[in-house]
Amino acid sequence: MFASPCIQVKAALLAAGFIIKETVDLANSADVPWYEPIDPSRFSLTAFRTTRLGRMLTRNLVCALEKTGFAPQ
Repeated sequence: MFASPCIQVKAALLAAGFIIKETVDLANSADVPWYEPIDPSRFSLTAFRTTRLGRMLTRNLVCALEKTGFAPQ
């Protein structure tokens, strides 16, 4: 059976000579899953850039700014 990633990281840090004063696994106590801000299936204004439409608009806007000289290439 595999150890959890947090236990593996702690063991690796101790083996490297670090002194660990405190450890907390924040993934267990978070209100929001870690992947929600980058999940393209959940729409919000802050995550718009990760959607297909947001990536397309950003790419085209940057290309237009480069061609007009407002942004460096």
